Amino acid sequence: MTNTDGSPLPFARVGLLADSLRSAPRLAQADADANGRFAFMTVPDGARFMWIGRIGYAPVIVRLPGSPGDSIVVALEEWRVGQHRRDSVERVRHLARVAIARSRPRHWVCTLGDAVARKRAAAAYLEFVAAEPAMMGKTGIEYDVPKDSAAFVRMFVRPLSGDECRRFVEGYERHSSGFETDTVEVYRFGRALYLPWLGDAGGGFADADGKVLTIFIVPD
Repeated sequence: MTNTDGSPLPFARVGLLADSLRSAPRLAQADADANGRFAFMTVPDGARFMWIGRIGYAPVIVRLPGSPGDSIVVALEEWRVGQHRRDSVERVRHLARVAIARSRPRHWVCTLGDAVARKRAAAAYLEFVAAEPAMMGKTGIEYDVPKDSAAFVRMFVRPLSGDECRRFVEGYERHSSGFETDTVEVYRFGRALYLPWLGDAGGGFADADGKVLTIFIVPD
């Protein structure tokens, strides 16, 4: 991995993803050394995209090459310049997509299916319960989140009813820039609701009426 002038770009982090969403779990991860070199011993099944990030630079996601030996050319921009431009462009695009979605009748669905929910449950438990005791000391008590993994999964994967879904999304639409589609990825998190991705706002927690309680930037 090199800079545009050909010099090594050291200590970047590289991850393999199944899709191009920033919130997608990493199937594998590697760190470049001082000479910009990195390697994956194996490529997991389902890996289709590669995430590249480094302190001071805006992260990028690119599609993996289709054939062995193919190369990828990626330009990393300094964070403040590149990210500001991308955020501005993406917000305009997001608002345009929301306007199109709002122009037609909508039928809300607050789920992406049991398989996705269980995968999200495992990741959320590791991120917010098992690996973050300090956060659980505050957020877990505040939201009544169970510390037992089995109880957490049962709570997390139980889908919202039709009335709960409608109440949440209508409230969220009033408090935010809105949703682009009718299918919303939202899960139970104790007395709160957990959204792995909130468009241009990162991820977060909201109450049953769609009011955002906590926003966090999805870690890159």
